[in-house]
Amino acid sequence: MKVRSKFDDLKTQTNIQYNSLAELTARASEWKEMWEHLPYIRPVNVTLRLGDSMGFREKHPVLGSPRWHFGQDFCCPIGTEVYATGAGIVAYAGNQHDGFGIKVVIDHGYGYRTIYGHLSEFNVRQGQRVTRGDFIGLSGNTGTSTGPHLHYQIDLFGAHVNPLWYFQDNLTEEEYFMMLEYLSKP
Repeated sequence: MKVRSKFDDLKTQTNIQYNSLAELTARASEWKEMWEHLPYIRPVNVTLRLGDSMGFREKHPVLGSPRWHFGQDFCCPIGTEVYATGAGIVAYAGNQHDGFGIKVVIDHGYGYRTIYGHLSEFNVRQGQRVTRGDFIGLSGNTGTSTGPHLHYQIDLFGAHVNPLWYFQDNLTEEEYFMMLEYLSKP
């Protein structure tokens, strides 16, 4: 009788541990999926100088009136390669004549959306799946712009968030390109 009772206890414990492991495995898979979608790298070469950051402008450089700047600008020559900062689906690629000129918008899921503005050209199409590090276009000077640069913006559930919170800035140029190569492999 004692042996049977011990066996039943062991069987119950085994089932509990198995179910717990299955749940942990499922959560780990979800976290891995979410991590792949988070926009956490710079969209351009890590050595490029930062331009205007997110914040209030007393005077917009083109329009002349006070305005908010909702992203991070990168000073770069026209034709600088631009990369997807996280996995997602291209929600838009084109020119909506909204100030950003030619732009790419990526929906990363989990509430994240990134905008890459003032491009000279794009290399993706609406509905296309991208992974972190994929080449998506070239920087430019289109739209309401005072010179060649990339405007990069992160929205989280529709609210603008500071892109500087997401960058891994402790990389050398060589490490940045090695990371891009690694991340773009399936």
